[in-house]
Amino acid sequence: KLKKNETAIEFVEYTDYRSNKDKYSALVLKKGWKYPKFIEICDREVIDSLLNAKSEDDYAVRINSLYAESGLYNAVWKSLEGELALGDIVYFSPSGALHNLSIESVQDYDGICISDKYDLRRVSSTRDIALGKNDHNFRGYNSATLYGGIHYDVDVEKMRLNSQIYDYTATRSMQLERGDTTRSDLVYLRGTEEEIRKVSQLLQDGNITCTLLKGEMA
Repeated sequence: KLKKNETAIEFVEYTDYRSNKDKYSALVLKKGWKYPKFIEICDREVIDSLLNAKSEDDYAVRINSLYAESGLYNAVWKSLEGELALGDIVYFSPSGALHNLSIESVQDYDGICISDKYDLRRVSSTRDIALGKNDHNFRGYNSATLYGGIHYDVDVEKMRLNSQIYDYTATRSMQLERGDTTRSDLVYLRGTEEEIRKVSQLLQDGNITCTLLKGEMA
């Protein structure tokens, strides 16, 4: 099912009983290959150390730094880039703690987001490709609303006014009326605006009309 410019990557987490360490590796498959290539990525403790790094910075700064600095890129993608060509479509399935990370949003040593180099498409399993589920089929749907790059520190009155602009945000307006008006504990998620832009492109390829709500309007 893979085409010439497509690559499938199945991340796996396992215990190496020789070293008694938990590790991450990747099974990489391209068109024409009889078997996938096994590539070691990193020890599990490397990912854990990046996620649990202590810092005096607040949560938002720590999360943004995680994706802006090259540590996560070095742990996950550096070993794989030799198998990829610029612009390739890459289907990837995370494993373990990688499920909790937007590994498609990390930056390399030059500050370039990995998703700007490749068309990264997260799947639940690369088995989906063999079943043809990589063909984006949105039958039965004709519109979608995507939220990203949300500014969570908008004051209550501005939130209320913004929520009245769109008919389909009536549910949120009802919540505001009940007094559920604070989002102060939530932080800006770097990369989510770019993420919804890419999702929008996939949906539009399937003839789905998209509305993107960003910043204070989300």
